[in-house]
Amino acid sequence: MEMGETAIIKPGLTRSCRPGISATAAAVTPCAIRLLRWVFASVLGLWLAGCSSVQLAYGNAQTLTWWWLDRHADFTAEQKPQVQAAIDRWYDWHRRTQIQDLAQLLELAARDAPNEVTATQLCTWIPQFEQRRSRYVEQLVAPVAEIGAQLSPQQLRQVEARLAKTLQDWRRDHLQPDLEERHEAAVSRLLERADTVYGRLDRAQKDFIGEGVRRSAWDPERSLAERQADQRDTLATLKALAQPGLSASQRQELARSSLLRLGQPSSDSQRRYREQLYAAQCRFTAELHNRMTPKQRDHAAERLRSWARDLRGFVPD
Repeated sequence: MEMGETAIIKPGLTRSCRPGISATAAAVTPCAIRLLRWVFASVLGLWLAGCSSVQLAYGNAQTLTWWWLDRHADFTAEQKPQVQAAIDRWYDWHRRTQIQDLAQLLELAARDAPNEVTATQLCTWIPQFEQRRSRYVEQLVAPVAEIGAQLSPQQLRQVEARLAKTLQDWRRDHLQPDLEERHEAAVSRLLERADTVYGRLDRAQKDFIGEGVRRSAWDPERSLAERQADQRDTLATLKALAQPGLSASQRQELARSSLLRLGQPSSDSQRRYREQLYAAQCRFTAELHNRMTPKQRDHAAERLRSWARDLRGFVPD
C-alpha cells in the first residue's frame, strides 16, 4: 500500500511487508524505491510494518539488504567487502542501540490496542517515528557518501534502469487503467494488512474498508509524481557524489541532505495534501479499530507484543 492510500495505522504499525520487500509505513513512511533510501527503508519496513515473521525478516535483513543494493548497483569485487562491512556495521549499531527503543514502542501500542482509540491518538505515532528517522539516516551518511563516490558511470546507468523498472512495477500495481480493478487491488492490500493485525475480519468490517478506500482522497498520480521526483533527486545526488574534487565532508553533506529529503513532500502544496491525507488516515483507522471485536483487538495486542519479543531476541548479550 502506498503512503497516503487509506491505511491501517494501528497504534504503532502500518502497512505490510514480506521478507526482502520493505515498506515505509504511513507512520514511518515507504516503499523503498530509491537507492539512498533502501537500507533505511529495508530496516524500518521489515519489522515495523506488519510482517508476519519478524524473526525471519530481521534475521535475514543483512543478506537481503546486500542482495537488494547489489541488484541495483552491481557492485564490483573491490566494492563488495566495503559495502557488506558497512551493512554489518549499521545492523550492529541498530541491534546494540535501537531495538530496545522500538520494542518499547510496540509494547506501548499493545497496551492501547484493546481499547477504543481516537484519530488524535493515532496521529501522535507519526512524529514518534519521524523523530527516529534522523538517527537512522545519520548512521548511513558516511557509508553512502563513501560508496556513492565509487560508483562508475556504468553502475549509475544500472541504478537508473533498476529505478525505472521499480517505477514500472509500481504503476502496474497502483495505476491500473481500469478504475474498478485499481479499487479492488487497493482493497485487497488493505484487507491483507488488517488480517495480519486483527485476524479474520467479518463482512461488515470488509465492507467498511472497501467503502473507505473508495472515499479516499489518495491520488496515485500524485504519488507517482513524488516517486519520480525522488528518483531524479537520488540520481542527481549519486552523480554529484561521483564527481572528483569533493572533500569527505562535502560528500557527506550531499548524502545527508538527500537521505533526509527522500520521502518528504516536494512542495508546499504536496505537504498540505499529505497532512490532509494523514488526518484522514487517522480518522479512518480509528473508526476501523473501534469496529473490531474485543477478540480482534486482543489479537492485535498479542501480535504487537510478539513483534516486540522477536525484536528483543536480536539484542546482543
